[in-house]
Amino acid sequence: KIVNSEEYYTGNKVASIDRQVKAVARGKLKPLIKVGNLESERNFTDVRDVSRAYRLLIERGSPGEAYNISSQNTLKISDVLNKLCELADISPEIKVDPEKFRPTDKSPLLNITKLQNDTGWKPKINFFDTLHDILQKLHERMKEAMGNCRAAGISACGGNIQYPTRNVQPACNAVALRAGDEGV
Repeated sequence: KIVNSEEYYTGNKVASIDRQVKAVARGKLKPLIKVGNLESERNFTDVRDVSRAYRLLIERGSPGEAYNISSQNTLKISDVLNKLCELADISPEIKVDPEKFRPTDKSPLLNITKLQNDTGWKPKINFFDTLHDILQKLHERMKEAMGNCRAAGISACGGNIQYPTRNVQPACNAVALRAGDEGV
């Protein structure tokens, strides 16, 4: 069993908070983030640590055995939100959304002793470093996409581009059109 793992390149798993912070930082949402219960606690493990654990299990694990993969680092969702906002350099209004609210709960702390004993694995990447890396990668992707827009002669990037047979939602709201596409 693995606990919540954070995808380094996409950051898709910090529920809707991550997506909302990104949208506010890009100016796509007004500075308001709707949240559930910020007192809930979760254990997050960087996907790079999880991948390393998988590799070590393939190399050194005992076939048929069950292993837990966990960073053992439990955080309140409020701490995750605060760090994301700090890294994104935003100060949004925080509003509790009753539809997202669940009673305070806590992820179970999984015992990883067998994993450590059999493989020597231990988590190496601090979760706040993971958050930093996610936002840094987003910044790099946006910068690249904007450069693609300029290279294609598009002065204003954003929104959907309507094609006769398809609707393209550009990554990071930027598009690099190919020669021969309608409008080039």
